[in-house]
Amino acid sequence: PAPSGLCAARRLSILTWNVWFEPVEYATRVKEIFRQCSVLKPDVIAFQEVVPGFMEALRGEEWASQYIASDTNGSTVTPYGVVLLSRLPCEMLMKSMPSRMGRSLLTADVAP
Repeated sequence: PAPSGLCAARRLSILTWNVWFEPVEYATRVKEIFRQCSVLKPDVIAFQEVVPGFMEALRGEEWASQYIASDTNGSTVTPYGVVLLSRLPCEMLMKSMPSRMGRSLLTADVAP
């Protein structure tokens, strides 16, 4: 039950995955990551350490077409970055952070 004064909300499922930008067993890892996403069908997916090749493969996945993506052309993942996918309406904002490694903060306001 919801705490007193709060409405019961729809269940929200979130998957977050550091896909690791290193080339070690890359094709095998990407295949399994995509398989898990397809099976679990979370409402929101957050990927970290995404490289352009991962984005290219992601665009070819049928299950991914059911999501709104924070990046559709790979412009925020060179040399690597973060990507958010949402099956729910949302507003996403990418903010550069003070970092020698070019890191960014990606936020999302997901509608109920």
